[in-house]
Amino acid sequence: MHCPWDHPKARDFLCRVQETFKTDRVVNLGDEVDLHAFSARWPMNPELHSASRELELAKESLQRYYKDFPHVDVLESNHGMRIFKKNMVSGMPAKVLRRYEEILGFVKGWKLVGDHLLIDGVFYTHGEGISGGSWQLAHQKYKSSVVMGHLHSRAGCFYSQTKRYKHFTMNAGCLIDTTSEAFSYGKHIIEKPVLGCGVVIDGEQAMFIPMNDQGKFK
Repeated sequence: MHCPWDHPKARDFLCRVQETFKTDRVVNLGDEVDLHAFSARWPMNPELHSASRELELAKESLQRYYKDFPHVDVLESNHGMRIFKKNMVSGMPAKVLRRYEEILGFVKGWKLVGDHLLIDGVFYTHGEGISGGSWQLAHQKYKSSVVMGHLHSRAGCFYSQTKRYKHFTMNAGCLIDTTSEAFSYGKHIIEKPVLGCGVVIDGEQAMFIPMNDQGKFK
């Protein structure tokens, strides 16, 4: 979602997906916040907010999701971990920081669960380190079905069947506001972000649900 620059219709879209498919568990694949101002690698865009202001706005954006999604497993991701990387670059020990959930003001039901999660035999991960050219075959690397995010310009499901197994890899896209100045770096990139989310049924069937500009899906 890259809060505070999530799509203004993202919450409504997710609510429609939840109501339609009667989902009983929610996994955030990471990058729930952008933390642009905390990046130790990329120069800060002077048109955007200070680190303090961005963090407050990100927390306000997350507030919109808590009522409809009170229990969410959040995966570690490259954007979420920017706080800790910035801290490391500055030479400060990790013990001086608060827990991630406290920094972002997560409600009790939201928890950071590490870099991966297994549900019904499916491997959920943010997907950092998996390239745009090989993501369809991630299930071969992990030896199980895989659900990931990270690659904004990729989305969909890829199934593989052999005599011994049937696995899938799903890239669930993103829910960013593509008009935000925060994503101006992609202005001249041909491949644009694919908006949507993923639904997995009993670990056997995966579906990418695309979102249109009005926050709806067919």
